Amino acid sequence: MAKHWADFQYEIYLNGLTGAVPRLPTDLTRLEALTEQRLGPGPVGYVAGSAGDGSTARANRAALERRRIVPRMLRDVHERDLSVRVLGRC
Repeated sequence: MAKHWADFQYEIYLNGLTGAVPRLPTDLTRLEALTEQRLGPGPVGYVAGSAGDGSTARANRAALERRRIVPRMLRDVHERDLSVRVLGRC
């Protein structure tokens, strides 16, 4: 396991060059299937139940699909600040 975030990020990149894929998928459909396989239908149904007609779950999925991960290579990522401000609060 990498000691620093930059080492971890680089390790993923190098492994990808050899065809190795991460242990957990980034495709949400595959991740959901893996989750149900590991947790079983009860816990998954509780979390993914989408009470009502499921419109909130669909809106959340659509919002997530609009996001993209942009690789930022050749940057110093030794120290990371993952804090966020929402409505003016941390």
